[in-house]
Amino acid sequence: MKKIFITGGAGFIGSNAAHYFFKKKWQVYIFDNLSRKGTIFNIKWLKKETNVRFIRGDIRKFKELSKTLSNINPNVIIHCAGQVAVTTSFLNPREDFEINALGNLNVLESIRVNKLKSTVIYTSTNKVYGNLGSNKVKIDKNRYIYKNNIKGIDEENKTDFHSPYGCSKGAADQYVRDYSRMYGINGYVLRQSCIYGPNQFGIEDQGWLAWFVIASILEKKNYYIRRWQASKRFIIY
Repeated sequence: MKKIFITGGAGFIGSNAAHYFFKKKWQVYIFDNLSRKGTIFNIKWLKKETNVRFIRGDIRKFKELSKTLSNINPNVIIHCAGQVAVTTSFLNPREDFEINALGNLNVLESIRVNKLKSTVIYTSTNKVYGNLGSNKVKIDKNRYIYKNNIKGIDEENKTDFHSPYGCSKGAADQYVRDYSRMYGINGYVLRQSCIYGPNQFGIEDQGWLAWFVIASILEKKNYYIRRWQASKRFIIY
């Protein structure tokens, strides 16, 4: 049976990935410190729906992570664990770095020093492209579109890290790419943008589409406006 190891496996992306691969008959291991709100609910859901194996741990603790990965020796690692909010990275840039950049390095080093053949998939972000200032937008009826009529931003666009979050995720993004080049690790980077779906507990600082729905249902319009005004000192994309 193929084995998959998912860091941040109790989060939004991780829990959905865990459920998907369990249905595909993989042995699923999830590694999470349960620091984010909603992870307890996702763990309960997974335990009800699957027999995935949950390991409580922190990617910042290299020895613990390395030993765990060495013992499991998974075919695939999906690295979802991370600090996820731009605003939070402004308030505590050191913690943001330690989780996103150092935590990612710990995953890569665990693969390298243990000589694992695991494929690693890193969940990066569109923030590595910065604020895309050269691509002006305009309003077209009820939505924004690019003035130069491009359909979107692809991987050929130059990276330009903005905010501590953009820097920490961007550094991790590049480390995955370079470990693939220098050490032969089979690594892939997914640069995601405003994703949403089941098991996502959106808040004002992250998970915006989910938060819009929550705020609407709970009639939090005025509260949301106050939060937006208070956040103007941050870079919001």
